[in-house]
Amino acid sequence: MSKYVKHLSENGTAYVLLDCPNLREEQKAIEVIQHCSAQLLGHPANSLRVVFDLTNTIFTRRTLAAVDEFNRAIGRSVLRSAIVGADGLMTIAIRTIARQSPKPVKMFDDHATAVAWIVSDED
Repeated sequence: MSKYVKHLSENGTAYVLLDCPNLREEQKAIEVIQHCSAQLLGHPANSLRVVFDLTNTIFTRRTLAAVDEFNRAIGRSVLRSAIVGADGLMTIAIRTIARQSPKPVKMFDDHATAVAWIVSDED
């Protein structure tokens, strides 16, 4: 099992936690995002509920490009996504990437609220 990709369950609903906080080096952040993408490739359409924890992770043009590639690579497999820890300009950039997805994507300040939403059926 990957230390960044965790298959979990809450109230009987499965979800995937992409646990990627505190990645402060650009190249490491890119490698972890690419690793997460590779771990989730091949899942059936609309089968994944994903919580992506990016708290205190560095965001540069290159890391945002990696997030965009991640979104395109596994987008059809995702039912809904929650992003934890985005702030400032990162929020604007992630919203721009999220607009490309027809699936619900919401941003949260904390993990517990993100998980509560990801396992619910509310938009």
